[in-house]
Amino acid sequence: MHQAPRFWTALLAMGLVVLQTNVGVAPAYASPARSPRVSVGEIGSPSNRSDAAHALRAALVHEIAAMRNVELSSSGNSRFVVRGSVTRLDNHRVEDGLVVQCEVSLVVAESRNGSVRMMLRGHADARGDNDRIRLEDAALSAAVRGAVRPLAQSLSRIH
Repeated sequence: MHQAPRFWTALLAMGLVVLQTNVGVAPAYASPARSPRVSVGEIGSPSNRSDAAHALRAALVHEIAAMRNVELSSSGNSRFVVRGSVTRLDNHRVEDGLVVQCEVSLVVAESRNGSVRMMLRGHADARGDNDRIRLEDAALSAAVRGAVRPLAQSLSRIH
């Protein structure tokens, strides 16, 4: 007769475990969800344009820091690293001034093992007066903004 209460107690305990698992109750040791940590890695540019590499790094840092659901981090603390290069930075004269065309390529990889997770590209044109430096900065910033637009949502899926 003592066996029946033990049976029901064991069955009730198993039911609670199944219920707890099905409703998604996390165990006490599970870490809370965090935003993926991203750092900016190596940057390249055309050989005669070191200023473009500095501008690309600054634009990447600015855009990633402004993103929701992504945390800009130092390289030692990040899960992902964004590497990039300016693949095109041309300018030509038009009737009313100057047109600058910029293209950037970015690679998002795992920090620990280098596995590539995404390849992103952005391009932009800037048109205006003859201030080449200002137009290059504007085109580069817009190209970076376009390239990193899908970054936060994509990283949250694989994080």
